[in-house]
Amino acid sequence: MSRVRRILLVVPLLSVIAIGAVEASVGGPALAELLGWDARASKVFFRIQYVDEGNQPPRVFCFDLAARKPAQLTRVSWSERDRQDSLYDANLAALRRRLRPLDEHLCETIPAETIVMGVDTSRTRNGPWARYHVRVRDPMCLGDATLEMTTVGDPCVRLIRQWTIPGRSERIALVSFRGLPYETGYEVQVPVLLPRPGEPARNVELPKRDPGVAVHHASSQDAQACRLTFDSALESYPVEPGRKSAIGFESDHVVPATQ
Repeated sequence: MSRVRRILLVVPLLSVIAIGAVEASVGGPALAELLGWDARASKVFFRIQYVDEGNQPPRVFCFDLAARKPAQLTRVSWSERDRQDSLYDANLAALRRRLRPLDEHLCETIPAETIVMGVDTSRTRNGPWARYHVRVRDPMCLGDATLEMTTVGDPCVRLIRQWTIPGRSERIALVSFRGLPYETGYEVQVPVLLPRPGEPARNVELPKRDPGVAVHHASSQDAQACRLTFDSALESYPVEPGRKSAIGFESDHVVPATQ
């Protein structure tokens, strides 16, 4: 059976028109970096850099495989700082000294199957965005695992890296998609502990940087006009259902959801 089908997705008109220039940059992508595996603590550590005008250091997160919810990214408190100072650097250096590398596996970055389960419209300061509720499968790269996420402006998902933990069966993937609806839209990279066979689909979402930390704007007027946070970028927008147009685009690797 062919792994590729072509369909025409109908999306809101304004979501496919390039957003015009804004007065100042307010955000950027969220990029993830693997730090390593702490065998004694049974934790895998990552750093996520939320690129915006705040210039705050990358936040450190971990998967605690001994916890009740091992797939939940847990924030490391010492990384919650307004600037990268000597204390942050010392804690990071101490962490790196006790970490081991993971075993990386080569895999395709484009999933075999990307299913758009639903499309709606969200309104932001930069105008309306098409919001896609997506399910991803790939027997070759993900095995029996199914991933679900919400993307904005583009339903495409990439599996950019994948690792296994030395001496263990767990696998971790680094998933990339457009998930931040600021300006022209920004990429998010999210590490995911893949579900085991028989486990339900894993929801993929950007972890909170800090509770209640707002996006840094160029002015207080901008901040008042747009009360957005990185923490809830995919959850806080009011949905405007049913706003469609006859303008669409084609995707070579998206298949329709079965009814």
